[in-house]
Amino acid sequence: MTIDNAYFPSNTWGGTYNVAKTINQGQVTFTNVDPTSSFAGEDFEDDLYNRINWPDVVRGVWTGLESHIWNDPDNWEFHLKPGAGDDVYIPAGTPNDPWVSVTDQECNNLTIEAGASLRIYDETLTVYGDMEINGQLRMDHASGVLNIENDIYWKPGSSDIITAGTINVTSDWWFEDGTSASLAVANTVNFMGSGSSLIYCMDADAGFGSVGVNKSTLATWIHSNSTQPMRVTGNMIVHSGDIFQVQNNDLEIDGTLDIQNTAELYLGSIGSLTNNSDFTLNGGLDIGLGDCLIHGEFDLETTGELTINGGSFIYDQGVSTGPLNIRGTFNMTDGLYQTSEYFGVSPTAITNVSGGLIRAISFEAEHAGTFEPTGGAVEIQTYNNTMGSIYCSNGNYFHNLNINPIIATLGGGILFTDVIVQNDLEITDGTLWFNGNEFTVNNNVTVFGRLHLVDPNDILNAGDAFGDQIVWKSGSDCSEVDAGVINVYGDWTFENGTDGQIATENFVNFYGNNNSTIYNYDPDVEFGNMEINKTSALNNFVEIPSGTTIRIAENFNINDGELKMNENTEMFVQNELNVNNGGTLSVIGTLGNESTVSGYPGYGVFEVENGGTISAQYTTFEYFEDAGIYIAAGATIDPAYPFYHCTFRESTPGGTLLRIDNNQTITIDEANFPDNTWAGTYNVAKTVNQGEITFTNFTGDFSGSVFENDPNGRLIWNDEDFSIDVKLYLEGPYNQTTGLMDQELNTLGLIPLSQPYNTSPWNYSGTEIVTSVPGSAVDWVLIELRDAPDANSATSGTIIAQQAAFITNNGFVVALNGISLPQFTSTIQDKLFLVIRHRNHLDIMSEYSMVGSDGDYVYDFSTSYDKVYGGTTGYIQLPSGDWGMAGGDGDANDIVEDVDKTIIWAPEAGTTGYNSGDFNLDGQTNNPDKNDAWINNLTKESQVPD
Repeated sequence: MTIDNAYFPSNTWGGTYNVAKTINQGQVTFTNVDPTSSFAGEDFEDDLYNRINWPDVVRGVWTGLESHIWNDPDNWEFHLKPGAGDDVYIPAGTPNDPWVSVTDQECNNLTIEAGASLRIYDETLTVYGDMEINGQLRMDHASGVLNIENDIYWKPGSSDIITAGTINVTSDWWFEDGTSASLAVANTVNFMGSGSSLIYCMDADAGFGSVGVNKSTLATWIHSNSTQPMRVTGNMIVHSGDIFQVQNNDLEIDGTLDIQNTAELYLGSIGSLTNNSDFTLNGGLDIGLGDCLIHGEFDLETTGELTINGGSFIYDQGVSTGPLNIRGTFNMTDGLYQTSEYFGVSPTAITNVSGGLIRAISFEAEHAGTFEPTGGAVEIQTYNNTMGSIYCSNGNYFHNLNINPIIATLGGGILFTDVIVQNDLEITDGTLWFNGNEFTVNNNVTVFGRLHLVDPNDILNAGDAFGDQIVWKSGSDCSEVDAGVINVYGDWTFENGTDGQIATENFVNFYGNNNSTIYNYDPDVEFGNMEINKTSALNNFVEIPSGTTIRIAENFNINDGELKMNENTEMFVQNELNVNNGGTLSVIGTLGNESTVSGYPGYGVFEVENGGTISAQYTTFEYFEDAGIYIAAGATIDPAYPFYHCTFRESTPGGTLLRIDNNQTITIDEANFPDNTWAGTYNVAKTVNQGEITFTNFTGDFSGSVFENDPNGRLIWNDEDFSIDVKLYLEGPYNQTTGLMDQELNTLGLIPLSQPYNTSPWNYSGTEIVTSVPGSAVDWVLIELRDAPDANSATSGTIIAQQAAFITNNGFVVALNGISLPQFTSTIQDKLFLVIRHRNHLDIMSEYSMVGSDGDYVYDFSTSYDKVYGGTTGYIQLPSGDWGMAGGDGDANDIVEDVDKTIIWAPEAGTTGYNSGDFNLDGQTNNPDKNDAWINNLTKESQVPD
């Protein structure tokens, strides 16, 4: 049966049951029971067989008729205060909203309807099921606690006044879109229990106060369906042993984030963490591919572990306990770690770095074994023109290192220890200051900014394998390389736009067992000093590619290895260029693409020392002082490239262009010695009595033996062109009144047009012939050149050239035109001695070798008897005091004797003509010829060696 609208008022009479049914049959159902019935419901029935039903009488419907006290049954429908198994429904519009105060309370599920409010004051409310908030939840007492054993839902339109207390959640938390819940810092939400908890953040304004993650097993997650960040305005603690998963979501914390020892926080693939306070990591933080931004100080404690596998970890307020803030485990395979202060590695740290970028203002790793990356890079990035400190020693090293200040004018990094970079160094901007330390880079060095080497102890070791290089990029500045040493294993490049010059106190040393190349694309940059110290016999050269110019402001020493200059290259060494023992300078130009080695703009020193080698062709050597290019004893001129088609010019005044003092016998072909505009003294010098240098096909106005310094006859100029500038007098026509020789043979037209020495005893086959005899000519003479080490050795076997010429009235021997000097093309191996023959005067030879100057060999026989070999024995002093050739040798057998009178003069006496007995050359053979010449010189003999 059904009983409708029953009313059971308060039990004021002390009754026991409202309804009883003691038999097991039938059913009684009460409907629409008056809600004010305080004695209704199953709590007061006697129903052993469950035959009575109260469908409308339920516990947990708040009425608030009496007060706001949860614990008062009169505030609940049917006066039924809910218990642990009862659902609670708090509707809107009740006289009083419920408070949890006085004593702890509990229920199963709890719903706060829109417009309704629940206040948890100073006691604990435990909800064993779900909690759904459509209205308002209020917690404003520090002792208030809300325990939710399942899920909590902040529904659209819900709100809060939560300024204190604690909320403990076992399962999930929902901030649905439309809630305005924003919990205060003094409130803490703890995710607890043994299962997983999911946090759904769907509203842009909702957020937590403080959060604790304190699971016994499994993890707490921000659900991947969340559309808004999880915001924590207070602190967040992930307790020991707990895991918090951000996944692909955002976590924003305004207070302190505390990930405790053995706790872990994961950002996932694209998650992010923003912490607006200090952060000390005692547990594990795995950035994954996500991003972490800390607006505060950061320290990684000894128990902490930070893992970055492609994401970013950035903090911008420095470190809290000094520079060594990395005290725990630091793992990085990719991504970014960035700090506005030190990245400091303590002795307790364990770093596992195989990739990624560590960006810091300063870096410190001085405890052995604490920083040994296999990949990745460290970037020193400073602000406000500051210099970041770099300490990395005791076996620690960088993999890659970048210097990249925000403002590059003065910013960069400064070394406080010796440093090793296993891979590459890049100066993206700013300056790397060496500060008296040694910096070793095993691969490449790329400079967009500056290297600051000012201490003699500053050392840069660049590269350790073939292909490694140091590159000065366009816009870089090398002007702060003032001292120290740069050791280069691989290649060197100056890009066009590199600024400045390396100072003269710095040394660039090419070393190692592989080949190197110098690329220079900037016309103004220069090295200070350079050295080559290669260690391989096979791969030992430093190459300058075609079209390249290099400048060295001070010294260049090629010690071991080879400098290989290709065609159309230039090298300027302003102080000393030394090719030392084990070194080779190879300059191989080509026709039309000649190369240059120069001491310009000054005059340098160029020496190839004992054990050094030089190879050259189609190259200009210029602006070297004193000895010019000095090939020392024991040095080698490469026989394959022995200065072929090379030009030598521009030495210092009084200097020499090329000095060769080794013992080689070698031929130099097509050497060019241009016009001596620099007032040099010698073209080539060979001052030692060893070796022999032969010049063939040489050119230039400063070429030839006349400009050589060769006291031992070791320089040979094959077929050199030179002239003979000689002065002498013939006794016969000499006029003591005028000091000239008479020209009567010429006046009378008796001098033949063809040279007269084509008969015995001269047998000269020359074809000299003129159409008219020059007006100044006195007679024909025969010039003979002898090449010998000394006058005693200048026999007829040393004759290298003969030429018929005219002797003029003033004593000079001239060519057929009567003006020019006689020209010769001959090879002079030793010293040049001059023989002059005349058809009826005794032949003479120079006592001394002829001295060359500007292509002329000059000799004056007229000034003294000792200018003639044999002296007065075959020579005569003229009345004026000058000296001349003795007449009277009519048969030209080099003796003045009786047959010259009887056989030559006597038959011709009284005749006119071009006669051998006409000793005074006046065109007549008569007594003056006999009396003035023959008698005076009788028994004289020529001293010219046979």
